[in-house]
Amino acid sequence: FGGLGTAEGGVPAIASLIGLLYVEGQILVVATTIFLVAALRERNEADQRLAAETGSLTGLPNRRRFFEQGEELVGGGAPAGTPIGVVLFDLDHFKSINDNYGHAMGDEVLRQFAQVAGRLLRPHDILGRIGGEEFAAVLQGSEREAAYVIASACGTRSRTPASSSTDSPSAPRCPPESPPASRQASWMCC
Repeated sequence: FGGLGTAEGGVPAIASLIGLLYVEGQILVVATTIFLVAALRERNEADQRLAAETGSLTGLPNRRRFFEQGEELVGGGAPAGTPIGVVLFDLDHFKSINDNYGHAMGDEVLRQFAQVAGRLLRPHDILGRIGGEEFAAVLQGSEREAAYVIASACGTRSRTPASSSTDSPSAPRCPPESPPASRQASWMCC
């Protein structure tokens, strides 16, 4: 042990070994604490970033994040020559839903539209809420005709009351007495 322990350099005293183990244990505790704090901080920052980029009501990217993702796709995220379709959705008569049935019903309409549109899009498509009742989708690999089909399906499915929907129990629910026009989504393909 080369000089540790006794004055003659012999076998170290048991107290020295215990002291060394104690110091090593303390170093391990400090290192583990630093690692855990760093991991928690990283997770917290990721959670905050997600909350800043995602609408809490719909779970979709907000306007800023939607445009960032779209720019990434157009700026090189898609292979050269890949068509990119864009669909803009505006929920018709949304103000009248809020006025006549309350904001809770309006919020439910937004949530349901986001779910229906999200189920109809492919995993690599980008769907976001860009305004109050306005949504947009970027469809990688979709010509205008394909974007039209997807937009039409979203509009049709979002108009269907849950009682007549075959999709799922969570299809959009509109008050049965509401006029059909209040359950429509206008859309435009680019």
